[in-house]
Amino acid sequence: MNGIHDIADFIVAYSVDNKIDLTHKKLQKLLYYAHGFYLVIEKKPLFDAKLEAWKYGPVNKAVWDSFKSHGYLSITKPKNLGYRSLEGGIKNYLALFLYSFISISQDTLIDMSHTDAVWDLNYIPGLNKEISSEEMGLYFGEFKDFIEYRSFADQKVNFLKLIKARIDYFFALEDIGNGWDSSGSPEPSKEACASAIDTLKALQSITFSKAKPVMPKILVGPIPIGGVTLELHYPDKKLYIAIIDGVNVEVSLEVNGFFTEQEFALEDFNDDIGAILGEVA
Repeated sequence: MNGIHDIADFIVAYSVDNKIDLTHKKLQKLLYYAHGFYLVIEKKPLFDAKLEAWKYGPVNKAVWDSFKSHGYLSITKPKNLGYRSLEGGIKNYLALFLYSFISISQDTLIDMSHTDAVWDLNYIPGLNKEISSEEMGLYFGEFKDFIEYRSFADQKVNFLKLIKARIDYFFALEDIGNGWDSSGSPEPSKEACASAIDTLKALQSITFSKAKPVMPKILVGPIPIGGVTLELHYPDKKLYIAIIDGVNVEVSLEVNGFFTEQEFALEDFNDDIGAILGEVA
């Protein structure tokens, strides 16, 4: 089996030959994606090393230690020349893979990896949990090729940015003050905003647990009676969540013009967010 350092050095050499900047963080993401798709195409691992779920996406610690001294600077040459002895089929695969992925920026690759279920379900801050090849093979096997993966990844990255923007909005909403509209409505409570933020985080996790999810439009805002509202608009249904003054929550689901409604105490809603969203997302 191929050594991961030889694969890493091949990627470095390819980037140097094609005059494309390659940081050590970007190298980690390329190793992850190259391994994932190879598992699907060849039904075996690309290299004999493990990947772990770190803060900035999947990482192999040995390669990280080897190149981390570059910091934010581009890597300018391979560590060793062993990559030249890789089999022709491996080189051809890597060249094809890199043609599709090498030009993607480091930050975009990190965001893409954060939308992958194999990272999202394994990441626990500080634990560096291993991402198994079996998990990766099943996940990337959901996509027919690089192009289909990129299509969904782009959508999921945009959704990730939307979630982050909505979360920032609710943090800012805590300080909107009373009288934010012409009728003198009270500001949303911190409890209501915190619950809305937790709802968005749960929505992100549930959405990214699927390889090819349907991502809703998200409308949010304060409500005049005190509190906040979230609307999740899917192609075939809409979910309305009104978190009223940090005390109770009204949830309405619209499907084909028909509504079902539920009411929760805020504490009960917070405990059941995942289950409530799981029925819709």
